[in-house]
Amino acid sequence: MFCSVGLGPNVFLAKVASDLQKPRGLSVITPEDIPIKLYGLKLTDWPGIARGMEARHHRYGVTTTQEMYMLRVDEMREIFGGIVGERWWRSLRGLPVDLAPIKRYQIGHSNVLAPEFRTLEGSTTVVFRMLEKAAERLRHEGYHAQRLEVHVLSADEPYWTRHADFLPCNRTSRFMQILRTPWTPPTKVPKSVGVNLQKIIPDNEVTLNMFDEPRRASLEAVIDRLNRRYGRTTITRATELRATQYLSHERIPFGKPSEFR
Repeated sequence: MFCSVGLGPNVFLAKVASDLQKPRGLSVITPEDIPIKLYGLKLTDWPGIARGMEARHHRYGVTTTQEMYMLRVDEMREIFGGIVGERWWRSLRGLPVDLAPIKRYQIGHSNVLAPEFRTLEGSTTVVFRMLEKAAERLRHEGYHAQRLEVHVLSADEPYWTRHADFLPCNRTSRFMQILRTPWTPPTKVPKSVGVNLQKIIPDNEVTLNMFDEPRRASLEAVIDRLNRRYGRTTITRATELRATQYLSHERIPFGKPSEFR
């Protein structure tokens, strides 16, 4: 079955089921429900079909989900422009879809700064804390990075970005040293900041640096284990403490629902 908690082999239909009774309720789509339960959906109810793709369907004479379901595989391929159409054809029928493995190109974070952090000092603490988080994710997912990129957007200055290349690395302390060199944004009123670890490669493809200190890597591995066990901010650098509290705060961007006020 395909339901709003994502059960079943077809994540695509699980997403559709999750939208059937928003914001409350649990929707279930079983194989026996296909295709009848889907026919009430508009084309734009499907993830991936916005107005542009809807107009493309209309040019092929397809205006409803039922008409889309009745298409042949080759017709779906023509509308979607290739293999994506075949995946859609299989997904509509609740069949498993083989997807190519996802290749990561970077790991990073960005943040639209709260007013109290829209200073050089405030943005600096946020950038370094985000780098700390990105480095932890990099190690957890089994990668090394070869480039560090940082960018700043402000209201009164052009978009600013810098990057630095280096030998494969996954250590937070080394990333911190590298960031201190390019981190010289010209603006005094940053609006948003971001940092990315790029050109990443799997750990098993890395040739170890004979001059690296293994004790530093061991120390960071211990810190990672403690943070995963007791909370991601259990151990952090004192210079990022203010940003740690800020970035860890649970926010509801558009306010709480009215029944909770």
